[in-house]
Amino acid sequence: MDDNMKHLLPQNSVELMLVLDALHEGLLIVDASGTVLAINKAARRFYKGGEIPFPGYPLSDFDAADWVEVKRVLASGQAQLGRPLTLPCFSVVVNRMPILRDGEVLGVVNSMQDTTAFENIIAQLGAYQELEGELVQILEQCNQGLLVVDSAGKVIRVNTTFETLVGTGRDSLLGHHLGDMAKDATGVRRALLETLRTRRQHILRHVRDDGFPFLVISSPSFDERGAVKLAVACVLDLRKIDAIRLDLEEQPDTFTACAGSLREENVVEQIAVEAGIIAKSRAMSHVVHRATKVSQTESSVLLEGESGVGKSMLAALIHRLSPRRDRRLVAINCGAIPESLVESELFGYERGAFTGANPKGKVGLIEAGNLGTVFFDEIGELTLPMQVKLLEAIDKKAFVRVGGTRSVAVDFRVIAATNRNLEDEVAKGNFRKDLYYRLNVIPIHIPPLRERKEDIPALALDILARHNARHATKKRFSPEVMEILMQHGFPGNARELVNVIEWMVVMGEGQTLTPNDLPVAFKRGRADTAVVAGAGGTRHAPPCAGVPHSLKEALNEAELQCILQALSYHATLHEAAQALGIHPTTLWRKMVQHNIREKACGAGGSGNDTVSD
Repeated sequence: MDDNMKHLLPQNSVELMLVLDALHEGLLIVDASGTVLAINKAARRFYKGGEIPFPGYPLSDFDAADWVEVKRVLASGQAQLGRPLTLPCFSVVVNRMPILRDGEVLGVVNSMQDTTAFENIIAQLGAYQELEGELVQILEQCNQGLLVVDSAGKVIRVNTTFETLVGTGRDSLLGHHLGDMAKDATGVRRALLETLRTRRQHILRHVRDDGFPFLVISSPSFDERGAVKLAVACVLDLRKIDAIRLDLEEQPDTFTACAGSLREENVVEQIAVEAGIIAKSRAMSHVVHRATKVSQTESSVLLEGESGVGKSMLAALIHRLSPRRDRRLVAINCGAIPESLVESELFGYERGAFTGANPKGKVGLIEAGNLGTVFFDEIGELTLPMQVKLLEAIDKKAFVRVGGTRSVAVDFRVIAATNRNLEDEVAKGNFRKDLYYRLNVIPIHIPPLRERKEDIPALALDILARHNARHATKKRFSPEVMEILMQHGFPGNARELVNVIEWMVVMGEGQTLTPNDLPVAFKRGRADTAVVAGAGGTRHAPPCAGVPHSLKEALNEAELQCILQALSYHATLHEAAQALGIHPTTLWRKMVQHNIREKACGAGGSGNDTVSD
């Protein structure tokens, strides 16, 4: 890092980020080389829908157009004010302010204001005629000045912030024509008149006689015939950005500590957000930090954790951050491929290799991941012969297709995942020791949801928002529901939480989800679970319907309840069997014994959400 950059930001990075994140304006700070130093929550929201900048990486990697303009500011030392910028989901206005010390440009502060929200308000004003109170509240709570005129230029709306910024009371504005506005509002009048004349958005910077600078953005609203019905002026206070820039320049001795902390604390959170991983807890933050670090290497990674903790999402994150990110990530569920087809699916086959084979042969999944990453999910399900061939392919970077004689060279990075204890499987003779050590170079254990309850509220709200969008609803949790979710053990982890929330969204009657909207199996599991103390510690006993006549009947009833609960929380027999720790064939046999129909599986939800192993 340039030594000159050691004098930019305050030493207390926590307090700095609290200040930056509290601002409505999006702020993105880069150093003289174009490396991103900090980005606040508002700016990250603007970039959603595309690549989101995060500290430690060049701005040019994320937004080439923005970087071109930032370079001009770095070269000239001159600010750029009121420049429009189009992002994936937002249109913003950018002020690019140089950070100066003794005439030297040390960096640039990008301040971004969202114009999309105001354009949406304009477009919907006609629908708000019957919601006068709500509209007034929206306008008054806006921290930008807003003034609305009709097609003739008569002022019909104004908020308190506009009065403060422009210095003109609403009594002298409402009902008056733009031509009657005070001298201090010259910029607003010009922008609105230009919008009414051209039927287009107009942006200008204006400085009052007392030296106060503000930015005016005026936008038209059209009626159903395409005629201009309204025009809205949004006034933005440029002094806020100037104050932040001056504050940064006046504290020249504390950049290094702040920048380092921003990278360490902010990057992990940002990376997790981009990957769709909730990492509010210390345990999950550690997992993401470790995954981020190992992603830059070629080392094999073994992801360990229960079913539903998000192993496939973490594998995708490691690949996305790795040098192989421009190549394919091939995910292989080793437990989902029939045993007779595993070899041909993984390694492919030559034409005529066996009866019914494709006459042209077939490329295997491992070969499809050449130069990329191959993710072996449920690696513990592989048979011993397949473990031998996989080990050979990993070690030699080559293999022979089924029915072939020629060695096929392949270069791939290995990520494996399992919900089993592979060390125990090695001791039992079910998993090869040499393959275990080859995979277990960098182990990452993902803790179950019950061990990171800090993640439950944020995860639940994120899942609720996605299901609301999917089902076109606007439901919310009551405090009692959130408390129940926090207390639940979630043996099915995030997948169980997804299913429970989808059930509530689909089956709940009102807008507010209450404990009555929880799935029956979920409520029964909570009500019937009793705590039994024993020599081995505390454990949960399954419910019994009445008092059985024998131990055999008690065990039979307990087994039935466990199977029903597993089937209600999981989408497939295979997943339910994994949760119970038995083979799918064993589960099927027990279902027949208990006269359980297969359709009972997945009663708790679809199981087809993005949260997976």
